[in-house]
Amino acid sequence: MKKKIISKFAGYLMLAAGMLTASCSNEESTEAPQTVQSLTRAEVVNVLKNINIDATLASEIHSFVSDAMASGRDEKISFNKMLSGDVKTRANGQALIAERIKSLITSRAMTRSVNGTLADANLLNELADSDFIIYWPYSENWDGKELPTLVAAPKDEDAEEAYGLRIIDGTDGLQYEKVLVNEDYAELHPVWVVNQEVEDPNVVYAITSDASIEEGNAPMYVKKRSEANPIYVWRLKRMKVTHQYDGIFRGGSDFDIQIAYPISTGNVSMPNKIRVFFSRKDIRKKKWKNVNALLNSNWLPNQITNGMVLTEGDRGGDNVSIKLAVQFKDPVSGITSSVECSITYKSKDEYIGQLVLNRDYMLQDSILTFDNNKVTMVAPISAE
Repeated sequence: MKKKIISKFAGYLMLAAGMLTASCSNEESTEAPQTVQSLTRAEVVNVLKNINIDATLASEIHSFVSDAMASGRDEKISFNKMLSGDVKTRANGQALIAERIKSLITSRAMTRSVNGTLADANLLNELADSDFIIYWPYSENWDGKELPTLVAAPKDEDAEEAYGLRIIDGTDGLQYEKVLVNEDYAELHPVWVVNQEVEDPNVVYAITSDASIEEGNAPMYVKKRSEANPIYVWRLKRMKVTHQYDGIFRGGSDFDIQIAYPISTGNVSMPNKIRVFFSRKDIRKKKWKNVNALLNSNWLPNQITNGMVLTEGDRGGDNVSIKLAVQFKDPVSGITSSVECSITYKSKDEYIGQLVLNRDYMLQDSILTFDNNKVTMVAPISAE
């Protein structure tokens, strides 16, 4: 493949000329002044290209995505958080990336105007209020030395490759090499994907950790029995995923677990949606993850069945409802009834499957599988 090298000096010339377009773009672009509604991923890539991404800045972004993973989220950071002051790495109260973007925009506004107004005066606010993110796949593999490759996520959400700009710290300053980015490339090289994503406020993120379980061996649990009035707690303890449910530019996989269980005749409880995140590396390495997420705080004997719906959250689209029926035995009359409920997810989410689980069966077996064993859960009921 023929390499294309762009000098740092040439990049600044393009900037001074007012070209908010990436040198290699996966989207159509324009030289006209942009508004918050028309700002594209490729243009955000070009902003990053012109803020002098060195090892110090790369280390800052790496710390942001590492913190996100530690909290149970994907390895990404939003421009909203970086530019609004939610994350700080410097004594002056702002992130280094925020300081450099502000400096870049200030220098542009001083040298360019359209119809008597400053064309880029509001770009910082536009980015801060936007849904743009930096996603760093396989960030755990970073050696702390190699500078990132910048790539705009293609409009095709299922795309498996796209061209990006690899930053090289050469003898004459920063240079840029056009490269083809795909899954294998991202595993070997640091990649910053500029994409757009809106946080879902209606989920509870489960904190996960790696589990030392050999491939193919399901972890076992000894169910503790209390002598008097035990509380039967149903928990998701471990989970493994062996299939990438999102393309390389979309991120890891966010698994949304929704539970429904009967609490009385005609009434069903549906606790908050639980989200369990698996990075692309977790999935590629077929890792077991410790989860310890509470599904039902006390699965009573008269709650004959509980229901579970599993989706992979991609956020957005119209509401889609699934009808689910669970069984309840009235403790007074002894009559068993079927109680129907409606579980909702978004049309852009990937529906993986549903299970209606019998309590007596679950007391004997804790292994749950979905999608031809692509997703495996260990979810025991334990008497406490």
